[in-house]
Amino acid sequence: MGFFKSLFGGAKEEAPAVVTEKNTVYSPLKGTVIPLAEIADGVFSEGILGQGCGIRPDCSVVTSPVDGTISQVADTKHAVGVTSKDGLEILIHVGLDTVAMNGKGFTPLVKEGDKVKCGKSCCPLTGRPLQRPVIPM
Repeated sequence: MGFFKSLFGGAKEEAPAVVTEKNTVYSPLKGTVIPLAEIADGVFSEGILGQGCGIRPDCSVVTSPVDGTISQVADTKHAVGVTSKDGLEILIHVGLDTVAMNGKGFTPLVKEGDKVKCGKSCCPLTGRPLQRPVIPM
């Protein structure tokens, strides 16, 4: 049956599910990890929003770092909140100084209330006019 789906353009295969461990947050994208203290924004580097890190991306999409529920998508579309099934609250903030972009160039693939699996695409990065593309998480 898979041959005919491929031949005649049937449903696309889903990416294999990521096997997750309790109370574990996985990286939302591939890239270079930057210690929180080195992020050039005091809100993050001083830990005002909690523990985390920055990531200089080597890929073009941000994914969910946990199995959970989208708890918020910022009005300016530059940040996504995810609550894990274990109750961990995670903020994925795309870039620095991105609030001022007022949503320009951001196209979230999720909305508040969506159930997500670890590895699900949440926000593409391609074509973004980011001046400072560090992703605080």
